[in-house]
Amino acid sequence: MKTLAELKSTRSIKKLPRSRSSKPRGKSGAYLDLYVMTVEKERLEKELAVLERRRKEIIGQLDTAKKNIEEIFERKNIVPESKAAAAPSLGSETGTTESSQPWKTISLNY
Repeated sequence: MKTLAELKSTRSIKKLPRSRSSKPRGKSGAYLDLYVMTVEKERLEKELAVLERRRKEIIGQLDTAKKNIEEIFERKNIVPESKAAAAPSLGSETGTTESSQPWKTISLNY
């Protein structure tokens, strides 16, 4: 390859050799592929470890928030909506109340 000192004019730039592939041909190309894949695997494993650590942190924060909510409900003597909905109704044995009415059906013409 010619250096800048060897170039006499812009015409000699045309004579520069074309760029060559950095990937070697033959058997040594497999070693390069192996190296690239190994580096990629290590990068992905590190990223997975970071994500797992972050997941544990989020789960811990979620548990803390749930405990704080429960403490506030207990202090204020409030029944949470989820527990109120889970309580069985005082209706018949099937669990439906007598005041429930069947749905009204309406026909729609388009």
